[in-house]
Amino acid sequence: NSANLLIPKVPGMSAEALLVFLNSELYRYLYRRLFGEIKILQGNLKKLPLPLLNRQENETAEGICRGICRGGPRAEELIEEADRFVYACMGVREEDRSYIHQCLSLEKG
Repeated sequence: NSANLLIPKVPGMSAEALLVFLNSELYRYLYRRLFGEIKILQGNLKKLPLPLLNRQENETAEGICRGICRGGPRAEELIEEADRFVYACMGVREEDRSYIHQCLSLEKG
């Protein structure tokens, strides 16, 4: 019954790059742990930490986003690539990534 619009003003990060981060496994985990809510609130989104991307990283994220939005047979592969990209940008270690994936898997089912 309400609609929120997030107009990002993140230095060095386009709206498409922001989509990659906010829809990633890592940010899904962070949101749930930081705010304990399923409902996505604009105020909470603004509190999430975001990296400062260089031009190449921003372009990589944009390409991933566009590929996912196009759909097709590679979409699932690109979603996994997006997660790998976000984890790398945020400096998350492999063992922490495995823990996060396991936690989110347990929540699903």
